[in-house]
This record gives sequence, C-alpha cells and structure tokens, in this order.
Amino acid sequence: MYVCGPTVYELPHLGHGRFTLVWDVARRWFTFQGLQCSLRLEHHGHDDNIINRANREGTSELEVAKTYEDYWWDAMGRIVWPSP
Repeated sequence: MYVCGPTVYELPHLGHGRFTLVWDVARRWFTFQGLQCSLRLEHHGHDDNIINRANREGTSELEVAKTYEDYWWDAMGRIVWPSP
C-alpha cells in the first residue's frame, strides 16, 4: 500500500496518530488474511508551510522537513512501528 503521509513542518498531533494507526491496522488485517502487504508512506517535503517555516527560522526547507520528519517517526514509532 502506498499512502500519502503528512507534510512535516510541525510537531505530530493526534490526527497523525489516528491516520498511522488506521493504515497499520489495515496492513495487519491484510497480512492476517494471507495477503502479502507492505506499507509505504510519502512525507511531503516541499510545501508552502515548510517554506514559510524555513523562512521564519532562517533555515532550509530540507532542514525543516528533516527535523519534523524525525519527530514524526519517533512519535509514530511509539504507537505502532519501531524507529527506522
């Protein structure tokens, strides 16, 4: 399954947790039913929110996206996945 993930420009919130849990449960259900299934998420790294935050903080878009993606993986790992 290929799922469009969050735009990472802010700390994760409850909606991210719900979204992550729903897709993880779906993946587990398909696997339980005997299907081969993997889950891939795409994080959005170029977005007006990321650009604006980078400009406010005087940093790069890549740095903002990487910083908040790391926060996202840490938070979601506590719910369903081990850290990458």
